[in-house]
Formats: sequence, C-alpha cells, structure tokens
Amino acid sequence: MNKCEGFFKALSDETRQRILSILEKRKMSVSEIAEALNISQPNASHHLNVLRVAGLVNNKRKGQQIYYSFNRDWFRSCCDDFLSMYECCRDFLEKYEVVQRKSPRS
Repeated sequence: MNKCEGFFKALSDETRQRILSILEKRKMSVSEIAEALNISQPNASHHLNVLRVAGLVNNKRKGQQIYYSFNRDWFRSCCDDFLSMYECCRDFLEKYEVVQRKSPRS
C-alpha cells in the first residue's frame, strides 16, 4: 500500500494509542508507562516494541533505563501520505501546510 503500512497496524490497538498519547507529552521509561496505564511491564514492552518497529517511537538509553519518545515527524509524515491519497483531503492538507508555515514549530 504505502510506506506507512506498519503505522496503521500499530495504531489499531487502543493500548498503543494510549501510549502515544502519554508519550506526546513527555519521554518515559517502560516502568513509568506501565504504571501510568496500569498494565504490566512485559505488556508495555511488547506494545513499545510494536510502536518502535513502526517508527512511531524513538528510544534512548540513559544508564539502566530506556526512555521512549513520540516520533512526531514520522507520525506527521504518515498522516500526510495517507491523507494525500484522497482527493477529499487535499484541501485540508494545503490549509494545514499554510498554517504550519505561518506558526513556529514547538
């Protein structure tokens, strides 16, 4: 289909959507994610691996801990690619690009 097929498979799970939602706010370790979502660490690790393989999260080791962060650029790229396949969404994308150019990125 397109380069972001794994993106949509990863997003098909509610737990992974919740993980991305909390990682959008700040970097977190597996244990912090597990605690925030009230799930086991092995379960959190499994979901994080799916998200990592799909390119939706980045990870960085800091001492004994691995911290995960939301990969905003990849997320935006996949959303843009998907929406641009449909003519009905092209106006939205054009308006979005104009807004992005006018406002500084955070």
